[in-house]
Amino acid sequence: MLRERVLTVRTMGLTSGGAWHRSSEIAHRYRLTMTPAELQQLLVTHLPDVPGIATADVWPQRPYGLTVTLAGSGANVHWMVTGASGVAPAAGDDRLAPPALPDLTTSPTQLADVELALLATLARSTEGVVRADRYSTRAQPPAVVFGATVDCTDGWRLFLSAVGTSARAGDRLRPVTAGATA
Repeated sequence: MLRERVLTVRTMGLTSGGAWHRSSEIAHRYRLTMTPAELQQLLVTHLPDVPGIATADVWPQRPYGLTVTLAGSGANVHWMVTGASGVAPAAGDDRLAPPALPDLTTSPTQLADVELALLATLARSTEGVVRADRYSTRAQPPAVVFGATVDCTDGWRLFLSAVGTSARAGDRLRPVTAGATA
């Protein structure tokens, strides 16, 4: 059974000095707050605001795929979003505090920093995220070395997974390994 909720979405932007500011606040009525498709669209919309990210585009080779192109090197990092509804633990009033943005303007860029930029963008763009578990910070990362499990207020548990990197669009994907750069 779908629950109807009211979610306040805060649209964030960057000031000329690089600090985040609230540019608008709009109340929307959603049946499900954050599905894989909604997370993909949120990242496509807001990731290009992060210094060091040139573009974020839908990657059609995977369901809910995302290609992040880095400004300095032009390298691409390919991500996939999956999820399950109704499995995230109860949220209460907890919300994910936005982490500091990493420096993505240097080359080569650590994939762990790109992972952090995705989570920072997500936390700054919606209040619907309760917690996130970054894979790269685990003592023993899972098979997907870079990515995160994200729990949302509506019960969705979303999974961001780094699939591979490429030097340019259309190049063969390189596998993602611990310590990888783009």
